[in-house]
Amino acid sequence: MQRHIDDLDVDGRIRAIHVVRDLRPWYAIADVLVSASDIESMPRSMMEAMAFGLPILAADAPGVSEIVENGVTGWLVPTRDVGALVGGIATVLETTAEQRVVMGEAAQMNVKSNHDSSGYAESFAELLQKVRD
Repeated sequence: MQRHIDDLDVDGRIRAIHVVRDLRPWYAIADVLVSASDIESMPRSMMEAMAFGLPILAADAPGVSEIVENGVTGWLVPTRDVGALVGGIATVLETTAEQRVVMGEAAQMNVKSNHDSSGYAESFAELLQKVRD
């Protein structure tokens, strides 16, 4: 991944990191979350980033367009298309900080309004109880 980033010649403006347990500090300093995943069922990492007010650049895998609205809360590119992803990164880099903040605020509102999981555990427990009975 780093080799591809280096090929972009973006003067250190993009950094790939290894897996870490706590992403909160990274979300807090990031400008955007990029996901090239071509298979998603419920893109939790995207929802976490959106909750931190980050816009998303993502491959349009199944389920992604349910939370990322192209041009509003982030950008969508075709799956398995490296050229499109690189073009998406270029678009992100051309977007002003103010525009990214507006998109991030829209992303945060989307997650809070439409994807609140605060009662998930209780609902799941009730479902299991019904199945057991």
